[in-house]
Amino acid sequence: MRKRVLTFALVLIMAFLMTIPAMAAPVSIDAPAISVEEYVEARGTQHQTFWRNYHGMLQFRIWNLTRGIWVTDWTDFGPM
Repeated sequence: MRKRVLTFALVLIMAFLMTIPAMAAPVSIDAPAISVEEYVEARGTQHQTFWRNYHGMLQFRIWNLTRGIWVTDWTDFGPM
């Protein structure tokens, strides 16, 4: 009989403890709030022009530094 009472009491205590919501301790953060605008910077596409002398004709070609591709074919600029 004593074992039953002790078991019943433990079950009641466990049921009571399960219904109590868990509470977290408050944490203070001293770091200031950082907005996305402070670190994100819009940048335009960057290009680099390459020149060459091909059979006496000055030519240029544009390389896209951002995407890593040629933007144009060799284009005649004029005689040297």
